[in-house]
Amino acid sequence: MRKQTKIGLLVVAGIVLLWGLLVLAEYIRFRNNKDPFNSNGFRVVNETELCYEALELFYEDENFKYYFSCIQSGTTFVLFDNNKKYTIKEAVNNGLLTITEIMAKIDVMAEPRIIIYKYAKDLSM
Repeated sequence: MRKQTKIGLLVVAGIVLLWGLLVLAEYIRFRNNKDPFNSNGFRVVNETELCYEALELFYEDENFKYYFSCIQSGTTFVLFDNNKKYTIKEAVNNGLLTITEIMAKIDVMAEPRIIIYKYAKDLSM
């Protein structure tokens, strides 16, 4: 085999090897759910293996009730960059994160609250 052919084959083999390593690294990142921390210093880790369909309420404020689309409040976590781990329910209800920050990371269902006002008649008139 000529010297130029050997060099060409080595270059092609090097490119294929590099491409394979990049694909492997992306697969490992996806498989381990190791998304980089966002600018707020947290990431969502979903360890749910079986997600039984049901609306699961995990937070409510004065305007909305927020639900997971399946039972996952015990298996979906927020991991902060200081390695503290909380369920999403704990993080939002204890003010560690806002519901807006959570909704930017995962899909949740928001149901508007129905507010009924009662008016009392002034009977003194």
